[in-house]
Amino acid sequence: MKKSFSYLVLGGLVASLGAGAVGSAPASAATLATATRLVLDTGGGDPNGGVGEAGVGDAGGVSTTLTSTGTRWTAFESLSSDLVTGDTNGASDVFVTNGTTVTRLSVAANGAQGGSGLNSYDPDICSTGRRVAYVTENEFDDSDANGAPDVYVIDRDADADGTFDEFAQANAVTVSVLSISYDVDLEANVVASNGAYSPRFSSDCTKVAFVTDEYFNVDDLNFAPDVYMNTIGSTGTPAVWVSAFASGGGEGGGYLPALNSDGTKVTFVTDATDVVSSSGTVGGLVVSTVGASSVTSAAYGSVKPNGTASTSSLIDTEYAPAISADGRCVAFKANSGFDLLAGNTGPAEGVYLWDNRGASPVVSLVSKITTGQAATSATAPRISADCRFIAYESNDDFISANDSNNRLDVFLYDTVLRTTQLISSNAAGNAADANSSLADLDYDATTGQGVVLVASGASNIRGAAGGSADIDLFMVPFTASSSSFTALAPTRVFDTRQNIGGVGTSKIGDGRGNGTPLEFTVLNKGGLPASASTIGAVSLNVTVVSGEAPDEGGFVTVYPCGTRPDASNLNFVAGQTVPNAVITPVSQAGKVCFYVYGKAHLLADVNGYFTSGLGFNSVSPARLFDTRQNIGGVGTSKIGDGRGNGTPLEFTVTGNGGVPASNVGAVSLNVTVVSGEAPDEGGFVTVYPCGTRPDASNLNFVAGQTVPNAVITPVSQAGKVCFYVYGKAHLIADVNGYFGSSGFNALTPARQFDTRQNIGAVGTSKIGDGRGNGTALEFTVVGKNGVPATGVGAVSLNVTVVSGEAPDEGGFVTVYPCGTRPDASNLNFVAGQTVPNAVIAPVSQAGKVCFYVYGKAHLIADVNGYFNQ
Repeated sequence: MKKSFSYLVLGGLVASLGAGAVGSAPASAATLATATRLVLDTGGGDPNGGVGEAGVGDAGGVSTTLTSTGTRWTAFESLSSDLVTGDTNGASDVFVTNGTTVTRLSVAANGAQGGSGLNSYDPDICSTGRRVAYVTENEFDDSDANGAPDVYVIDRDADADGTFDEFAQANAVTVSVLSISYDVDLEANVVASNGAYSPRFSSDCTKVAFVTDEYFNVDDLNFAPDVYMNTIGSTGTPAVWVSAFASGGGEGGGYLPALNSDGTKVTFVTDATDVVSSSGTVGGLVVSTVGASSVTSAAYGSVKPNGTASTSSLIDTEYAPAISADGRCVAFKANSGFDLLAGNTGPAEGVYLWDNRGASPVVSLVSKITTGQAATSATAPRISADCRFIAYESNDDFISANDSNNRLDVFLYDTVLRTTQLISSNAAGNAADANSSLADLDYDATTGQGVVLVASGASNIRGAAGGSADIDLFMVPFTASSSSFTALAPTRVFDTRQNIGGVGTSKIGDGRGNGTPLEFTVLNKGGLPASASTIGAVSLNVTVVSGEAPDEGGFVTVYPCGTRPDASNLNFVAGQTVPNAVITPVSQAGKVCFYVYGKAHLLADVNGYFTSGLGFNSVSPARLFDTRQNIGGVGTSKIGDGRGNGTPLEFTVTGNGGVPASNVGAVSLNVTVVSGEAPDEGGFVTVYPCGTRPDASNLNFVAGQTVPNAVITPVSQAGKVCFYVYGKAHLIADVNGYFGSSGFNALTPARQFDTRQNIGAVGTSKIGDGRGNGTALEFTVVGKNGVPATGVGAVSLNVTVVSGEAPDEGGFVTVYPCGTRPDASNLNFVAGQTVPNAVIAPVSQAGKVCFYVYGKAHLIADVNGYFNQ
């Protein structure tokens, strides 16, 4: 039973953010809109004090969120006394605004303002906007009598009716101290006697972390700051000691926490050497997994390229790291982080990204100037929930060509497009005329809309005039760039067997894993643009020929140079010829690197590229699941029952790996079969949006094979994708991009033709004459199976060779828009093989696609989507 019907297949995107691969480029990371000055006084004029930075606290000051109702709420601290009526305490207060009204939140339960000169600061608003945590020197709670700053939380919707009416009733403000812990002996909550600071919410509003010198845990005897975490509304439960020492240790300690969406991942800074391991010798950035009552695991985020803890980096003690919603990305500042990058090339000060979405964490430098070198300074990072954007501030004038003010400025970095742009600019797009600080970053991946909040004394930020105050708060909206596909006639850009492309005639790799990757400039080749700034990613077909592999097999990784990701695009064993479709971003220099674990000749054919526009949204490659290791919570059993009656693996892809939680039409995956068990007729895998399983396959395999293939599959209404195995196998799935509901035109999979059965009226003869002189099959793809009759630029196909006959050197198939046949291939096969591959095929003006076979074989073609012209 051999099936070769693909369910939405396309080259797997392999953009990985290794160190050195990220940096600035001329293209914009996002489209900026006109800014808004957020806060005015009660009369609509300039506040009489700074907004967003009161000069107290630990570099907090502003926190913003966009609620599900479409209202943006921004909490901020300010010394201004004219933002609300009755502000006479002469102190910093915490306020919240929806862009129209301003409300003071730092008040007692009866609504009274704080005491004279007693400051409130460092607000953090949770994602719903309902609760705001902050630090105050006031004692708003009867249990608070320590005479020190404490962490409080105000509930703006205590009656849970969906309306923020925290001051609707007199003497009914719901404000409570959160820097507490339940004392089992006293059977009561105890307030930290030494005070607390640095409150940080989980975005689901359920947990708050804070820092205190109080020893809330009986083992906490370090007399140093520690990170603790409380659950909102819990009673009789001690605070969780997040910065606890590892088993066998005796110290612990930490500060500057940040929480993921549900508080199960907490990152913080520590000076202690025993937080990760009792035998540790350094502190640094830590990422901990936290259970209901204790830490279950801890790992360093400040790691060298080999994965061991950095010994040179000094993690920032002023600005907290920032963590993504899933806890797999952390942006942080390091001083003297030399060994964070390969060759000890880390700068004296910089903003870095710890990215754990692949098989192992990778640290890369974010703060780079236009030449790709490290910026001289960078600090105060913020990261979007999906890890797409990182904002930071720097006084280096060479990060942007528009920056020449010799002042502190705010920048936005796109981790997908690897571009950086100036945010704190004036109406003309040039650098502002005063220092600007990053206040906050918020981005909604489902809509592609975000904001960067800037605290600045400038006279103009993005068209919004500044006021007379020392510091104003500006909101700069942006729209994320995405990509659309431009089809090209397939063209061979290099072949190491024949020195095509000037790559020599040697195999790539050294037989194991220490060989030098092939670094290849793709610009201006095969129809690609000459500028990297206009290319989001290139679509290639990459083929291994005459592979030499160790016993465990070999693989190829295609990536935009820089640090190589822990990922693969092709897997092979000795002697195999293996093709696969690949979409990869290019470096800012226009290069793509090809690494071989093992040794092999490589061929690469280009067939299109993604440019700025609407359509495909690449994400940094992230492993969704691996059934060998229970990654993704899928267990460790193979999928399938050995024949065809096993239960498919049902997996939720939305909200994972950088894919938005909604508004997703299809996802781009690389799916790999490992250790396959197959009946005599072979096994296959079908990837589909759950529901009724189509009579189709994406991968074909025989017993023992490791087979990857690129797949684009629609997602179900519930955001799920199902994986069915005819046979039995371990499965790995990596996501590398997605299409919005209006991007790629997904179709219900349909067989265009099958030469075995005359489906599509193509006859029942094999294509080709056994050598290379046979006539190509010319087939009209438009106007059938959901493909429109006009306006089609390219079609997404799965093409399968069945019962191939090949000469000794092997056979191949070329898919092209008729006319002159290019010197390129989409599938390579040897005699007897059944080989499927994903193909993006440009369509001729007459709506035709041609299929040429060098050798002789039956062909099957299934269409699963198309790109507009």
